Amino acid sequence: MLWNIINEDGQEIYINNVIDLKVKIIEENVQDIFYINYKGYNVTYTMLMWDFIEYIGISPIDTLNVVSGGSPFFKHFVVAPKDKENLLKEIYFFLVDNNIDGCLMPEYKVNW
Repeated sequence: MLWNIINEDGQEIYINNVIDLKVKIIEENVQDIFYINYKGYNVTYTMLMWDFIEYIGISPIDTLNVVSGGSPFFKHFVVAPKDKENLLKEIYFFLVDNNIDGCLMPEYKVNW
């Protein structure tokens, strides 16, 4: 899987132009925080509604936490640093396997 990676201000942005996906990862002590931008929208909430947790159930990811950023529309994922690459793959393949474009609503819009 091809990613362009931009490092800026203590964060990494993984960009996949095949499906218009950006994943911003902020590394904090013992966790990595994942923000998702799919076609300009935060689709974390939609992914959860479409059973993303069950989808990654057989993956080698030990613990995946979901955190709400003040609103259900601004959720993000938190994982251990060792699971970063696996979560990136799972996010990509989930979005490829599921056509969630019909769920891209204005309230999910992001500006990064």
